Amino acid sequence: DGGFSFGVYTAVEVPQEVGIEEGALSVGPIFEVELGPVSFVGNAFVEAPFENDVDPGFAYAAQVSTSLSDSVAVGFEAFGDIEEAFGDAVPFEEQSHFIGPAIYFEADLGHHVLEPRVAVLFGLTEETPDAVLSFNLEIQFGSSDSDN
Repeated sequence: DGGFSFGVYTAVEVPQEVGIEEGALSVGPIFEVELGPVSFVGNAFVEAPFENDVDPGFAYAAQVSTSLSDSVAVGFEAFGDIEEAFGDAVPFEEQSHFIGPAIYFEADLGHHVLEPRVAVLFGLTEETPDAVLSFNLEIQFGSSDSDN
């Protein structure tokens, strides 16, 4: 009734209009801890731009949720980013930070799993909107059951 997962996220961003010179490399850990019905997911990424004279940034996301049933969970999410965090960081009010409640669903479709998520996220700085309605839809193809 508990568990721990760990992974490493890497991505290379290449803007279509300007090319790799204004792109970036993102790297960081992703982890999940489950204790009974409570789950915590977190990540922290360093975003290293390829542009000269631009310091790396920092992005984070965290989610804590608890199961209400086998197919429904509720929780809170927080995420944001700090541009040039490892140099002359942008002042807090010019950064992007959100927090808010979320509801998670899971539907087993046989060999696929549908996982919609709805959240209302509130901006914590002048740079972010006052509120955002966020909707994600994840579809897992193939069975996750060990006996299939």
